[in-house]
Amino acid sequence: MDGTVVLEQPAPGEGYRFNVDAPLLARFAVADHKPIAHLIDLGAGVGAVALCAARMAPVQRATLVEVDPEVCAIARANVERAALTERVSVVTSDVADVRAADVGLADLIVVNPPYAEPGAGRPSPVRGRDRARRGSLEPFVRACAGLLETAGRACFCHPVTTFVGLLAAARASGLHARRAQLVFPAMGRPARIVLVELRRQDGDLLLE
Repeated sequence: MDGTVVLEQPAPGEGYRFNVDAPLLARFAVADHKPIAHLIDLGAGVGAVALCAARMAPVQRATLVEVDPEVCAIARANVERAALTERVSVVTSDVADVRAADVGLADLIVVNPPYAEPGAGRPSPVRGRDRARRGSLEPFVRACAGLLETAGRACFCHPVTTFVGLLAAARASGLHARRAQLVFPAMGRPARIVLVELRRQDGDLLLE
């Protein structure tokens, strides 16, 4: 980003802090710069992905869905700082229950879900970090399948090592990968994450 998106987040050691994956996902999701009627950010955290996307493309309305009330309060402060309170709302809800929150349908959903399954690795001593880093992928994919407009898109950021699992979860929910982009940390090093666009319509996968 060019410094025009300023975000508050938990202090080091006091909660999950976003990283470069957030703006990378935002750029991938709005690469065509076309207007977006309604963007939903599932597991939004402090709003990094959605607010970056709103800076990069014309977003008419956005809904940030986050389960942690304290993180939601930070997200609302970030929305206010960006002067977007008339267009961006923050909803406190578990992704698995988001349909009951009546957030409406979206033509674009962005998702930066936990990268590890529950119980993987050692627990973090930092409050809130385990919830952000460890969790099942399926509820996020199922939520996308229920919230997407017919021609809508859901864009995920996920580790390359679990790309096949994301594809399987998507197909089980009636979604199909149509576009993907590998992200390499440095020249000569293997890709770390993959950005994936899911749609209802099946077809060839474009690898960018």
